[in-house]
Amino acid sequence: MKCANCGNTDHRTLIDEGDTYYCSICCHRTLVATGKDDLITCPFCRRLRDRKAAYCMWCNIPINAQSDFSEKELKDLDAQIKRFEDKLDSSNIRFWKLKDKRGEI
Repeated sequence: MKCANCGNTDHRTLIDEGDTYYCSICCHRTLVATGKDDLITCPFCRRLRDRKAAYCMWCNIPINAQSDFSEKELKDLDAQIKRFEDKLDSSNIRFWKLKDKRGEI
């Protein structure tokens, strides 16, 4: 068992959820079958997010919510998130892991 995000191998901080391991160090899940991050694209903000999370960490919209947003509202949200990303501290491990997955921040 190894966290695909931070490389953690301490079994005391990796929680077996059946199909995934949850890392309590970096709060990411790793798929047991592939050993890769358990991420999907959020249907609202179109950023990578944890598949099992109740809310997207970027737009904070519940995952099971229906999209009543117009294309303009989604573009405005995207602009707000980009401004947030510009202020994200590069010492944060999520900065580097998301940068690697998206190729940009």
